[in-house]
Formats: sequence, C-alpha cells, structure tokens
Amino acid sequence: MLADQYVDRLRAHTFLDSLGVGYLTGLTGMISVPRLETGTIQSVAEDQSPTPSALGFGQVSATPHTASGQQGLSRRMLLNATPSIEMLIRDDIAKQVAVALDDAAINGSSQAEPQGCAWLTVTAFLA
Repeated sequence: MLADQYVDRLRAHTFLDSLGVGYLTGLTGMISVPRLETGTIQSVAEDQSPTPSALGFGQVSATPHTASGQQGLSRRMLLNATPSIEMLIRDDIAKQVAVALDDAAINGSSQAEPQGCAWLTVTAFLA
C-alpha cells in the first residue's frame, strides 16, 4: 500500500495568476488606488511639435471581501494520517480559495463577493 500517496480531486483550472493579476494582501479596510485615465499620443511631421496634452487621473476604490471554509478531522486522523493530513488540508483550502477567486473575478455578484467581469459594461473597461 502507498500510504504516503493520495489521489487529489478534480478541480477547475485557475487562470488569474497566468493573466498577471496582482493581489493586495494584509489590507484592513477600504482602499483607493490612483488610475491613469487620459493621455494622448500624436503622429506629427518631421518639423512639427506635438500638441501638449494633460494626463487625467481618477481612482479605483476597493472594499475587502471575506471567503471562508472549514474542514473537520478527527484526533485519530491527525495521529495516523500519512502523508501529513494537515498539509493536505492546507493545500486543499489554498486550491479552493484560488478557484473561488477565479469564479468571483468572472461571475462575482458584488454583494458578498467582488463584482466580476461578467457584470461590467464596456464603458467600465474604457473609463
């Protein structure tokens, strides 16, 4: 018997990390992040100067959201488990959080979870 091996369950593929999404950790309240909104580039002739343009800034506000999970195990499982059941549970929770973040990034309803991209209008991406 391969007591030090286990078969993990099938999970949805996660993609946020591959898109270069940044994570803000350790936050304790609402935040506002500056956002560059306007600026122009122009094609000009060799002997012309471009028309000056001003940069426009706005801000993006964010509110913290909470995701929660719970795993139960017995004392006997803790004593007898190989491989380390604690590490398996930590790994499982981390994978579940990654799937939940991906799901919220797409389908989040902006109530208990962040607003997902599926709910944004085109102007939200352009603003």
